[in-house]
Amino acid sequence: MAEYKYTGEQADVQGPELIGCVTQLLRDNQIPCILIGDFMWSLFHLPPTDYSIDFVIPDELMEKANRVLINAKFCGHQPLSTRDKCKALKPWTAKQFRVGFVPCYEFHLTDGQQTGHYDLRLYRQSESFKDLPEFPLESPTESDPDFMVVTDPRLPIPADQNDRWNDSNSLGPRATLPPIIIASPRALAGALIHVATRDCPLGSPQKGWRGWVALLGTLRALLGSSNFEC
Repeated sequence: MAEYKYTGEQADVQGPELIGCVTQLLRDNQIPCILIGDFMWSLFHLPPTDYSIDFVIPDELMEKANRVLINAKFCGHQPLSTRDKCKALKPWTAKQFRVGFVPCYEFHLTDGQQTGHYDLRLYRQSESFKDLPEFPLESPTESDPDFMVVTDPRLPIPADQNDRWNDSNSLGPRATLPPIIIASPRALAGALIHVATRDCPLGSPQKGWRGWVALLGTLRALLGSSNFEC
């Protein structure tokens, strides 16, 4: 079977299908990944902000993943190293807490000159999920404490107002996609605390306490929204 090639699918229209295609493309090239960002947050009923697609990649496979996506006709790729090059890297504010993960590469899913374009972004595991074990290539078991799939029955019932998966109160399209892996609530909580410790020093009243207050709200919603034991 020929490998997937990107033909202009838009994340705000075909987001779940695009996530499934990219996940399978990376898996076919022996690159494990986990989904983060707004498509992940919507699974926990946390309000999303846009339709960008975000994957965490093991550090040693990042350059390979970048080449695979370039070969798949994704465009606009660029290395990112500072917080001022794209909207995903804006300086910290409390309301941007869930954007604290800093991407390594991004690919524009629309014309890069358009305001509000969506992106496919890649993140290094070491920068936020360094304490997690090796990412699985295949679906984790339900007993796995660190990883789960987007069809896991312990996730809350889809909520229409925050839904990014077109599920209409059922698993819907999620059940027809290749296995899409996310971090467990426990692992996500650990990653968020790591990001807060790095980016929200308590000695800074503007970035510190406000960031930690935002973190507590996110953790409360995250850990209280599923039937996952933490």
